[in-house]
Amino acid sequence: MNRIALFAIPLTLALVFGCPPRGGDENLNQNENANDNAVNDNSAANVNNAADENANVNFAVENDNESESGYVAALAPAVWRRTSSQSMRGGGQTDLDYLVLNDDSTADLHFRHPDLGFLLCYDGLFMTTPGVVLLYVSDLLPGGLMAQYELLDDNTLRLFSPEGQSLEFERVAELPDEYRCQDVTVVNTFDELPSPQDQTGLAYDGTHFWYTHWGSGASELQPIDRTTGEAEAPIAAPTPPYVHACQGTHFWFCSGATQIVVRRSPDGTPQDEVDTNADLGTPTEIDVLTYDSDAHRLWLYGRAAATGTYRLLRVESDAEPDVLADVYPLDIDMAAMAWHDGLLWILLDTNPPVVITFDRESLTCPNTYALPPGETNWFGLAWAGDSLYLIGKEAGDGVLLQAQVSP
Repeated sequence: MNRIALFAIPLTLALVFGCPPRGGDENLNQNENANDNAVNDNSAANVNNAADENANVNFAVENDNESESGYVAALAPAVWRRTSSQSMRGGGQTDLDYLVLNDDSTADLHFRHPDLGFLLCYDGLFMTTPGVVLLYVSDLLPGGLMAQYELLDDNTLRLFSPEGQSLEFERVAELPDEYRCQDVTVVNTFDELPSPQDQTGLAYDGTHFWYTHWGSGASELQPIDRTTGEAEAPIAAPTPPYVHACQGTHFWFCSGATQIVVRRSPDGTPQDEVDTNADLGTPTEIDVLTYDSDAHRLWLYGRAAATGTYRLLRVESDAEPDVLADVYPLDIDMAAMAWHDGLLWILLDTNPPVVITFDRESLTCPNTYALPPGETNWFGLAWAGDSLYLIGKEAGDGVLLQAQVSP
């Protein structure tokens, strides 16, 4: 073997071979080495929760025209399905299952959560020379990923990690439908709204959407008229300030830092409180919540104080005392959720962002909906009629998206 070069490629997502722990909004200071000069590059991800935040990913690219186990040839467009037990890990604890190389030099990477079944679908570009493939995927690998490969036969592909581990793929005729992310149909976009705070959800009271906005030195509840999409006069937000759901004309709030969620009327009068420690006996720091107005159940999502693992709680909160109905282990990167048509609709804090459904009977996520590409950061979602609405922020302004989805 003749070694051609040694590359240092910055990764900006938790993307490794093997099975690392939970991903999410963690920080990685990456180094890009060139001619032994290190340049620090701050990124919004963590590679396998490495203890050294200044992580280098070095790819030793070798030319092996006569491999012991296979042969090297130009990598032609094809659909490749992973067959090895080892995996390449993407956002949301998903695994790369399908690699699609198209005739026009575009590439599609299809990741799937091994237990829950939701998808992350990435579009990018690829270049190849015998023995080396370069993938460029802006949402996943903006710095590019260069890897060795070899063909064991015409229908078997092997890719190599920097550490010498390998992934094997088999050539298949086409990508299965269940690995295709569904698209949402955009109905309306209302922009130039007051900017939402990052931890807010989106609540709907029957006529207006509400989210938490930082106003004149304090948090405010910002109403948006559903029909016109226009912002109306805000009202003061209580403590905790982050609104996530409505129960009638009342608002449910959480903070992400306490084990208590509260329900208040628009004038701030306390109406109810659920203490996950004192009332439910399962202390949990709640990040996200929603209310099921059909079954009169409160859904809470957060981190267990004792173990640090994330879970979903279903609570009977209308009557006193509050009753914990179910606990579901659900360790995902959840940004918001809403109840609709017998399912939990969950906004994932992933790149690209997606909306998934959670079926509490099967404990799976049968549907994945890709949101429109762009620079919007999405924070909350709610249903109104037959439309799904999302609140986000782009270039400092609020954006309310109305969309429809196919089942």
